[in-house]
Amino acid sequence: MDRVKPPVYDIDRVTAKIALFSSEGDTVADSEDVSFLVERLGSNLLFHYVVEPTDFRHLDFCWGYRANAIVHNLMLDTLEKYSGTST
Repeated sequence: MDRVKPPVYDIDRVTAKIALFSSEGDTVADSEDVSFLVERLGSNLLFHYVVEPTDFRHLDFCWGYRANAIVHNLMLDTLEKYSGTST
């Protein structure tokens, strides 16, 4: 079966705590979609961090040469803070 669109996920059933990282420059997860997600996550959202450089794109979160300095260190700090363990 060929799908043109992904299935709709029932965000209201999500119970995990979530730290959300986004960028105004992301055209895959655009501002409208991110805002919708933020509203739906409600109290499950620990925080929403918007990356400052507006030229930071979707793939930059994984492979961008600035990703470590801009988001990876904060992501690791967040994991440590909320996991209940320290390194």
